[in-house]
Amino acid sequence: MKWLVTWESEMDTNDADYVKDNGTYGVVDDTNREDMLKLLNTIICCDVYAENFDDGSCQLDDEEQLTIVYERLKKFGVTEEELDKITEDEDFCVDPSDYKPRDPNGWSVAHDLWFCFSKIPADAPSPDYCDDSWFKKALKKAK
Repeated sequence: MKWLVTWESEMDTNDADYVKDNGTYGVVDDTNREDMLKLLNTIICCDVYAENFDDGSCQLDDEEQLTIVYERLKKFGVTEEELDKITEDEDFCVDPSDYKPRDPNGWSVAHDLWFCFSKIPADAPSPDYCDDSWFKKALKKAK
């Protein structure tokens, strides 16, 4: 099945003045292992970044972050061959700061960063299209 994946993020820029951001990751086919690996890699990269985020940046260098990401990917059953592909393929390269809210101060000691990824069926109608007639048609079709 194809899913539309979206993300949200939030962080405290200083003294509980939280900033938020959100966006669309894209459409993911859960029957396509590469799609699922890319999504899993993105989520884990963001989680590791957020877990070690304080004073406005990640407290781990890139190599330390990648070591943790690869260990977590292995726990999900990602093979060594797939890990090699992830390290060599630019499509798998994730910069978690792309998902981080923009700091309006630019100089704050931001902390308490979190990310959330969500999914809905890719063929779901937009909320503007959802009215009673759509639900009646969908129920008839489901019988």
